[in-house]
Amino acid sequence: MFTSNSNSNNSSTDFARYIGVAALHVIAVNPDMATLNKYGFNVDKEPEYVKTMGDAQYGNTRLLCAIDDLPDKPLVSLYFRAFTEVQNNASNTKAKVIDKYGNTAWATREEIKAKEIPVYANGKKAIIDQNYRPCHRGEEELIKFIKTYLRVTPYQYKDRKTGQFVLSKNPGECAFEHWKMLAAGDGKELQEALDLNPDGLIRVILGVRTTDDNKTYQTFIPAEFLSYGSTPVQKDGKRIYTYAQHIIDNWQKDGRNSNETYSAEPVKEYNPKPSDVEEFEPTPFDDDPDDLPFD
Repeated sequence: MFTSNSNSNNSSTDFARYIGVAALHVIAVNPDMATLNKYGFNVDKEPEYVKTMGDAQYGNTRLLCAIDDLPDKPLVSLYFRAFTEVQNNASNTKAKVIDKYGNTAWATREEIKAKEIPVYANGKKAIIDQNYRPCHRGEEELIKFIKTYLRVTPYQYKDRKTGQFVLSKNPGECAFEHWKMLAAGDGKELQEALDLNPDGLIRVILGVRTTDDNKTYQTFIPAEFLSYGSTPVQKDGKRIYTYAQHIIDNWQKDGRNSNETYSAEPVKEYNPKPSDVEEFEPTPFDDDPDDLPFD
């Protein structure tokens, strides 16, 4: 279930790449051939939204978006991977869990079986409802996107007077009921969720990935998304672009994703010179190098 607290574009067909912090509006989820041709993609067959990685099959979920803060509102696609497998850590001792509010945590098999709130090494309990379930690979990233896009009332908030985090009285729900359909390439539930905010906007950090043979691909950071605001957005007391740099630094920490280029500045076209361009599926975000999901 999803809840929202939120109250004609020109298309781009040259497949330019964009870099920076962009305000995006979702036009379609897993667009069909007719929708793609409507926006000038000129495809001659229905697109497929299921792919295979090794022995695993996954939904290659595509969000066709318009960049709202550029004059012609050009199009860009964001790809999310939706697996049916549960996300486990590298040692297979913990599984990621998720509740109906979209909170996630790592839990041991014993904690899951007893429905206990996970306790971390520092002795603190995870911020998650006791009625949680195992989280599928790719689910957390999409939930983060949806919560930000719909401006879902958070599970907890920071009290301005005390500086302490307080549980919300009526937090918004944000959970998939038919994840296996998305993993099979059916984006209906996701489309219905995003339609709860038909004028929705979300800030996404766009970037460019460069291959060894110097080809460039559009990509983005799926680790964290930023709420949209008409004035310069504040995040934890920092201007949005300062916080965006923090996200970029974390994404590329210890040399990870070093072949991807990002900018903590307003979005702009990365390379106006025509070249061979394809759209790139980003590497799923990992919470911790020691907690990598396995195939």
